[in-house]
Amino acid sequence: MLAIIWRFDVRPECVEEFETHYGSDGEWASLFELLPGFVGLNLVRDHDYLYRYYTMDFWKDRQSFENFQTSRAKDGAFRERYEQLDAMFECLTVDESSLAVHETDTTNLDISVLRNLTHLNVRPGELRNG
Repeated sequence: MLAIIWRFDVRPECVEEFETHYGSDGEWASLFELLPGFVGLNLVRDHDYLYRYYTMDFWKDRQSFENFQTSRAKDGAFRERYEQLDAMFECLTVDESSLAVHETDTTNLDISVLRNLTHLNVRPGELRNG
């Protein structure tokens, strides 16, 4: 299984809304569920950094994730919805960083694993193997 890991620093006044849209039943998860190979999405709050969250998007395998990236780039309706959500929710955060692509056999990654990835501040499309 492949975990795509992101870090978000959320605006204090937007925490509840962020949790709603970025959680496992949120709009991002609903969009990703349209694609084969999507396993699920976890949202984790970092209690040492009050407004920091991590999301982990789980894909069955690397090919499933690559198919997602192709859909995001080429599929008109999917791309449009993805860009809509991205624009709508951008105001909820002060910072968003893609951290890593991590091979895993579980959807329960420990927060210490996530914190160790924070040095990998890379742009989407340049995700690294973790």
